[in-house]
Amino acid sequence: MPEIFVIRPEIIILAIALIILLLDVFIFRQWKGPITFIALVGLIFVGFQLREFFHKIDFYPAFNNNFYLTFYSTYLKILFIISGILSLLSANQYFCLMREFSGVYTSSMLFSLIGMMTLVSSKNLLYIYIGIELMSIPIYIICAYLKESSRCVESGIKYLILGSISAGFILYGISLNYIWTGSLSIDSLNVQTYSGLQLAGILLIIFGVLFKISAFPFHFWTADVYDGAPTPTTAFMSTGVKSAAYGLLALLTYRLISNKNIVYLLSFISIFTMTVGNLSAINQNNIKRLLAFSSIAHSGYILIGLISDNILGGYGMLFYLLFYTFANLGAFTIVGCLENSEDEEYGRSLGAYRGLIYKRPFLAISMAVFLLSLTGIPPFAGFIGKFIIFSAGIKSSLYCTVIIALINSVIAAYYYLRVIVFMFMHKEREEDVPMFYPFLTLSGFLVIIISLFINIYLGILPTKLLNSAYTAYLTIF
Repeated sequence: MPEIFVIRPEIIILAIALIILLLDVFIFRQWKGPITFIALVGLIFVGFQLREFFHKIDFYPAFNNNFYLTFYSTYLKILFIISGILSLLSANQYFCLMREFSGVYTSSMLFSLIGMMTLVSSKNLLYIYIGIELMSIPIYIICAYLKESSRCVESGIKYLILGSISAGFILYGISLNYIWTGSLSIDSLNVQTYSGLQLAGILLIIFGVLFKISAFPFHFWTADVYDGAPTPTTAFMSTGVKSAAYGLLALLTYRLISNKNIVYLLSFISIFTMTVGNLSAINQNNIKRLLAFSSIAHSGYILIGLISDNILGGYGMLFYLLFYTFANLGAFTIVGCLENSEDEEYGRSLGAYRGLIYKRPFLAISMAVFLLSLTGIPPFAGFIGKFIIFSAGIKSSLYCTVIIALINSVIAAYYYLRVIVFMFMHKEREEDVPMFYPFLTLSGFLVIIISLFINIYLGILPTKLLNSAYTAYLTIF
C-alpha cells in the first residue's frame, strides 16, 4: 500500500481544518452553522474510510516503518473520531446561546484529532512526541476559549504550564533513552536489563504520559482545568485525549510488561489513582469537579488492564475506553445543558439537579443511566467493562489491586447515587433559583440519545464490540 494511503485520514482532517479556518475568516463570519456541518461530514467520511481496515490483521507501514496503520490504531482512530463528532455536537449545544462558537474552536479540535491519530500509529519516539504536542497545543487554546471568563483563561494557563512540563518529561526521557541505545524506535525500550540512564529515560516518558491520563501523583491539575474549561472541551479532554494517552501507554507497557518493577510501580499508581479520585469526589457539590475526580478514578481502573500480563486486560482496556467515551460525553452534555441556563454558577452545582425529573425527565433519566454505567451496575456497559478489567487483574494475580478497585467501586457508587437521589427524590426549592430551566437543542439531544443507546446496547449485547476489541489488540505493534 502506498504511504500516502496510510496517512490518508490525517491528511483529510488537516485539509478540513484548514478549509474551516479560511471559511470562518472570509465567508461565514456571522453564521457559524455550516462550519460545524462541514467538520461533522468530514469526520464521518474519514470514519467510513477507516472501515476498510476493520478486522484486518495486516500491518501497513510507512516512513521506513516508523508509522503503522493496523486494526489497533484504526480502532482507536475511530474512537477519536466518535469523540470529536459528539464533542462538536455538544459544543454546538453549549455555545448556541453565547454566540461564541467559531471556526477556531472547530479547527483546533480537528488539529488535536490529528495529533491523537499520529500518536497511536507511531513507532518512532520522536513521532510520538510530535503527536503529543499536536494533540495538546490546540487543547490549550480551546481550554481558554472564552476570553471574558477569568475561570476559563485560568484553566487554559494551568493546563499550558503543566502540560509543557509533562512534554518536557517525555522529551528528556526520549533523549536519555537515545543516548544509551542510539535508537528512536519504541522497540528500543524492549530489553531484558536496563542501565540506570535508560531506566531514568523510560520512567520520565511514563510519567509524562501519566500526566495526560490524570494518574496519581500527576492528577492535581484535573479538577481545576475541567471545571474552568468550557464543558465541551472538558468532555473532549476526558474522552479523546485520555483515550489517546492510553493508546500510547498500551504501546509502552506492551514492551515493558516483562519488567516486574515497572508492573509494581504502575500497580501502586493504579491503587492511589482510583483511591484519591474517589475519596476526593465524595464531598464535591460542583458536578464538573465531581466528574473530574471520577475521571481520575477511572484512570486507576483502566491501568489494571494495562498491567495485566494477558490479552484479556488489553482488549478490556479498549472496550472500557469505548463505553467510557459515550458515558462521559453524555454526562458532560447534560452538565452543559444545565450550566447554560439562567445562572451558570448554580448550573454547575448539585442543587441544579434537585428535582430534575419533574422539570426535564429525559435529562434526569439519561443522566441516571450514564452515572449507573460509570458505577458499573448492570445492565449497562460499565458493568461489562469493569468485569473484564478486574477479571484480567485476577488472572494476572493482582489480587490486592483488584480488591482495592472493588472497594473503590463501592465508594464511587455513593457519590454517583447521591446525584441520582437529588434528581429523583428531592423537589426543587423555589428559593434556590427561580426561572431555572435547562436548555436542550437538537445537537445536544443527538449526543445524549446516541450515548444512551450505546451504553445500553453494550451492556446487553457486548459480544460484537468485544470481538472487535480483541482483534484490535492482537494487532498492537
